Formats: sequence, C-alpha cells, structure tokens
Amino acid sequence: MSKRYLNKNVYEAAIERIDYIIDTFPAFYVSFSGGKDSGVTLNMVLERAKLKNRLPVPVMFFDWETCYKETVDYVYRMMSRPDVEPYWICLPEAEDNGSSIYERYWKPWDPAKRDKWVRPMPDYPFVINQDNMPEEWREWYDPNSYTLWIVKKFGDWLANKKGVDMIADILGLRTDESYGRHMLVQAQKNRRKMRKWIYQTVDNGEKSWICLPIYDWNVEDVWAANGKFGWDYNRTYDRFYWAGKTLNEMRICNALGEVQKKDLDQWHEIEPETWNRLVERVQGANFGAIYNNTNLNRMKTKKPDNMTWEQFTWHLFNSLPPEAQANYKYRFDVIFRWFEIYSRDKMGLEKWWFDTKKEAKAFAKEKGISIAYVGSWETMANFIIKRDWMCKKYGFKESERTDRAINALFEKYKDL
Repeated sequence: MSKRYLNKNVYEAAIERIDYIIDTFPAFYVSFSGGKDSGVTLNMVLERAKLKNRLPVPVMFFDWETCYKETVDYVYRMMSRPDVEPYWICLPEAEDNGSSIYERYWKPWDPAKRDKWVRPMPDYPFVINQDNMPEEWREWYDPNSYTLWIVKKFGDWLANKKGVDMIADILGLRTDESYGRHMLVQAQKNRRKMRKWIYQTVDNGEKSWICLPIYDWNVEDVWAANGKFGWDYNRTYDRFYWAGKTLNEMRICNALGEVQKKDLDQWHEIEPETWNRLVERVQGANFGAIYNNTNLNRMKTKKPDNMTWEQFTWHLFNSLPPEAQANYKYRFDVIFRWFEIYSRDKMGLEKWWFDTKKEAKAFAKEKGISIAYVGSWETMANFIIKRDWMCKKYGFKESERTDRAINALFEKYKDL
C-alpha cells in the first residue's frame, strides 16, 4: 500500500495521536528502550500528559544487561524524573545469540553467571528482579522462556494494578526501518484495530493495545525534534557520530540478536571497556564482531569445487555439535515434508528440489510458479553457514518446541 501524505508535519501528527491515546485510554505506559525513537516518544508523551494532568507516566524498560554505559545513564535520567512512574526490569529470559552455533541462547542476568555479568545489576528502588518481582508475575514467569513473557504480560498486569479494562502500550517504532515494521501498521490478520496505528494481538494480552504514534517518522525527523525542543537523549549517539556512523547505522539495541548481530563490530570501537566484558560473557561475540559483516554472514557463500551443495550441506551438518544437529535435523525434516505436501501433492510438480538456488529460480520461472514452491541444497547449507538456527527463510518462527529445547539446553549446561 502506498503512502498518503497529509497537510501537516509528522510532529503535529504524532501530537494528535498521543492526545488521542491520553484522551481514549484510562491508563497508558511507554515501552522504553533507551534509544532515539522511544526517547522522542517518551518526551512527547510526558509533555502532553502534563498538559492533560495525567502525570506521572508509567515507563517500562527491559534491561538486556549488554547495554552501553551511556544507555544506562540515559535510562536512569529519564526513569528518575518525578513525572515518571518507573519499572526497570532485570530478569533472566532466554535470548538469541546469533553469533554462535555452540551457545545459541544466553540469559541476561543469569544468576549462575553472576561473576561474568557485563555490568553489576542496578540497585535503584524501582528495579524489578527475581528477588522482588510482583507475586502475580511468578505465575507465568519462566527464566528459560524465549517468548519475552514479561514484556508481553506487563500491559495486562499494569491494567489490573490500576483497575482499568484497557491500557495503551506506547512504542517509539518507525516503519521506515524495515518492511516488517511497515506491515505492523498495514496488516489486518490476527489483530483488532482501533486505528491503523493502534492494534491488539493475542500475544500481548486481553487489555493491552499497542500504539505507534511516530510510525511515519524518519530518522532525520527524530534528530530534528531533539534539536528543536532540546530533549534529553542517549549520548551513545554522540560516540556513533564521532566514529563516523551514518544516522541509519546508529543502533543501541540488544547486541547479540539474530538481526542485531551485524552491529557487533561497533562495540569495541564505541565502548571498549564494555566490549571486553561482553566477549567474556557470551560465546561467539568476538567471532561475530569479526565475521558478521563479511561474506560469511551476509553475502554469497561458496562451496568446495569437488562437492555438490547437497554434499556440502551434510559435510557442514556432520561438523556441528549434537544440539545443533538435532535442531537442524528437525527443521530440515519439516522443510522436506512441506515441499512434498505443497509442491508435489498440491502443485503436482514432479521436481521441486535442486542443488543450487540458480537452478531453483530458473525452474520456477520456466513453470511460471512462485519460487516459494521450489527449494535448494544451497539454501540449506546457508542456514548452517550463517548460523540461522531457525531457518527463517523457509518460514520458521519461535514456538513452544523452541522453548522446550531452550529449557533442555539450560538444564544440561546449568553448572558450566
């Protein structure tokens, strides 16, 4: 769907949306990451809430442990304001480690790894950890879960705490960062919509509505607003600027995720003291910093000349540790079954699997069918080479099975 431009600027549109949220919802909170987008969102919400006598504003920050020092300092400055009702969450939950096939998941604030934490856990009175978390959270909190239940359940919990039947979760999310984010606004399936930029999903609870008041901003708008209004911001971005990063390259999110791993190389340049501790904390961090932006991870891969892609796939498979082999065997089996059902049985194709991606694309073009109905061994090999544990190109997502596998891994290696 194409963009439709209005006779107003994005700041005016965002203010109108925030006013609508404050006027419509009996309770609201800001999901704060310490980044530039959630920062400008929080500043606008605080200003409008003051005008409408809705202070203090609840603010939720999930602390990933692997944060830049300037991020921690900025979050504290915002959370300690008298017009903020702070919830600073430091709880272990399984997270992606996109840079290692051996330690595929790690847990921030893992009590078993306390001596290796990247930094000490903050002890401010508004920090929530395993020792002081609300009793209601203990009913569904699982430290080995991969699904960020704390974040997803927080809205309903806060709504119940405040005695309201619906609550707005205000996010500083911009759709120009990716097509996936654009579809958060455009998608209709499996969600209820109050406005295009206000929606509810099953995962986020019965009372919580996701609100995206700056969805149509670009990165230049963010910095123009910070400059014009003199808002406080994360000083890590100054370091990015001094290091020659472009505006779109400046990211302060979780360092180790499948998407974020491409930015690992900037840590040792921006904050070397934190980088040194990160290397000790999580396996594969240094490897990722060196190779995640090379051909190994993001460009065309090559195989030995004396092997087919099928042979190379199984050669790579046999070199993996047992847990990784079990994961890829399961996912490969599902992929093969999918192609048999849809390509062979439903599409009537006699052939649907090829050695190279080039052969697969040529066949799809010849038959006039979608490339989704043909697969290749080259793609399978790339799942292993690029450490794509989930095989996302073929549609895998996190699931209950993933959670069970993570639980088993943490239980097996809990004493290491």
